[in-house]
Amino acid sequence: ADFGVEADIWSCPSFNLLHRDAIETERFNRLHPLEAEKVPFVTSQLQGHDGPVIAATDYIRSYADRIRAYIPNDYHVLGTDGFGRSDSRANLRRFFEVDRYNV
Repeated sequence: ADFGVEADIWSCPSFNLLHRDAIETERFNRLHPLEAEKVPFVTSQLQGHDGPVIAATDYIRSYADRIRAYIPNDYHVLGTDGFGRSDSRANLRRFFEVDRYNV
């Protein structure tokens, strides 16, 4: 509301689990070419939604980037590629431009 931007907010408790599900789905589809093709969970959740998907994490960007291939929209990852630069989490987020003013 502060910036006049309408957005849906989603939580991602585990990029690892989303990635694991996606590669297991790819493997199933490869090994069962005659069966109905399965869709990775993250893909199924985002299909039909307009606009970009922005992942903002307190971890390194490559962590959230693992699921890029399974996002059906434009995908942008914001992350903190090093904690030693800041004395607090708020300063860390500001430095790496993943705070509310940059997302």
